[in-house]
Amino acid sequence: DVEVLRRVVVVAQDVERGTPVSNPMVRDVEMWVSPRGEAGPTSAGQVVGKRARRTLRSGEVLRGADLEEAVVIERGALVHVTCLKGGIGVQARGQAMEDGREGDMIECRRVDSKKCFRARVDGTGRVVVVLD
Repeated sequence: DVEVLRRVVVVAQDVERGTPVSNPMVRDVEMWVSPRGEAGPTSAGQVVGKRARRTLRSGEVLRGADLEEAVVIERGALVHVTCLKGGIGVQARGQAMEDGREGDMIECRRVDSKKCFRARVDGTGRVVVVLD
């Protein structure tokens, strides 16, 4: 088989499914790998903060499918809502009705109302609604 020398991220210690990855858990190395298949992350900085989709064993080379973005808003959490229309923004408090990762569209409701709306997760505790 043909192999190529690539920079890859290797698991330095076992990581349980759902655990956020931190610096001591991974290291970047250069190693000979098959050119076939999915190209994974090339530096530990790309994976720190993401969560393991499955149990990762020490010595494994990480693939992109092994990790997922961390949940930054949990169901029931209070969120800061920014509603944008043109160049005007209005801010309010809301409550997340479901978990969300950055970039996800989630169901929310205003704190003082039962009316629900969809908003894009913009970071920890922040959602944005863009009106046409």
